[in-house]
Amino acid sequence: MRSSPSYGSLILIILILSACGIAVQSGDIKAVDLPEEEQPELSTYMISLQRFSQKLGYSIAERNTMLSLFYVEELEETVEDLIKEVPEHHGAPIAPVAQSIMVSRIDHLEKTIATENWPAVDAGYTKVIDGCNSCHQATQHEFIKILPADTSRQPYNQDFRP
Repeated sequence: MRSSPSYGSLILIILILSACGIAVQSGDIKAVDLPEEEQPELSTYMISLQRFSQKLGYSIAERNTMLSLFYVEELEETVEDLIKEVPEHHGAPIAPVAQSIMVSRIDHLEKTIATENWPAVDAGYTKVIDGCNSCHQATQHEFIKILPADTSRQPYNQDFRP
């Protein structure tokens, strides 16, 4: 008769699997070290960037400083991860283009949000969205056009007011 694993064995297996996940999440394994079929998918980052930039736009429209700072930080972190994990995609130079176009725009927007100079924040947000489209053009994806958040038809089940 076969015995089932003990409770202690199950805990050990869970801890080992968790440690493996932590090592991968902490950046110990870089995308360039993985075979092409296992490298991070660019679309995953683009979906996050689009969602965060849209929620950032709603937060800015409501003049919600704290929420705007939260979403601009999420945008910044996602771009940083993209630069580290996706150096290129189908021959297009993703990391250097994102570094040269997006990083300074996002940094500037983050500093501007902290001042609560909302006309300047609006202009900075527009520059970030324009940066998205500049990246798409630079990587031969000009057919992907990102628009600022349309506050007249907000699709999220979230209140963006302060």
